[in-house]
Formats: sequence, C-alpha cells, structure tokens
Amino acid sequence: MSKQSNNLEVEEFKTIEWKIKISLFIGFALICIVLITYFSNFHGYLSKNDSTWGTFGDFIGGTLNPILAALGFYWLTASIRLQLKELRDTREVLKETAIHQEKLAELENINVETQKKLFEIQQLTLEKQIIASKSQQEQISLQNFENIFFSC
Repeated sequence: MSKQSNNLEVEEFKTIEWKIKISLFIGFALICIVLITYFSNFHGYLSKNDSTWGTFGDFIGGTLNPILAALGFYWLTASIRLQLKELRDTREVLKETAIHQEKLAELENINVETQKKLFEIQQLTLEKQIIASKSQQEQISLQNFENIFFSC
C-alpha cells in the first residue's frame, strides 16, 4: 500500500470521526432543545399528574423520534457504504494476491525444473568421474603389473 493511500484512509477516518462527533452533538442538542421548549412553553415544573407525563412523552417521542431515526438511518447507510468500500478493496487485494500467488507458483515450477536439470548435470558429472576413476584405477593396476613384470 502506498503512502498516499494510507494518507487518504487516515483522512477518511478523521472525516468519519468528525461526522460522528457532529451527529452526537446534534442529537444531544436536539434533546436539550426539545426539553427546554417543552418546559418553557407548557408547564415549567414537574407534574404529579399521569396524563401530563403521557402528554410529555408524546411530545418528546413525536419530536425526537423522527430526527433521531433520520440520524440513525444516515449512519446505517454510511456504515453500509463503508462496508461496501472495504469489500471492494478486499476483493482488489485478493485479486492481486492471487496474481502474485500464480507468479510465485510459476517461479517455483521454473525452480523445480532448474533443480532437475542441475541434478541431471550432477549425475552425469558423477558418472563421468566414476568412469574416469575406473580408468585411472585400471592404469594404476597396469603400471603396477608392468613394474612388477619388468623388475624381475
């Protein structure tokens, strides 16, 4: 992986982290705004009446649920996009790995063939050395015989 692609990935992650922080801030701010709006416009105090709490829950749920659901949907789609990008990158790396593995296998086959040829050459060399050694042994035996024969 090149340095430039690493820098791009770091920038992407920084952008994602920034978006997460902004989303959390927006969610928290909306919750605070809705609570402040409710208490400032309607009652301003905590009620002991159940129907007031029901109305409060309906107001909070009706106001915050669509907004928080939209934020959740955004992050769901963002995570799916990120996963698709990662899968695409993984496929590319796997294709490159397969190509490199094929090349490595080809080189291994060439290496095996070269080793076979080298073995054959070594075998021929040893056979020639054996023949030369036998010929030398025969000459030594002949010289020994001649030395013994002519010395008498």
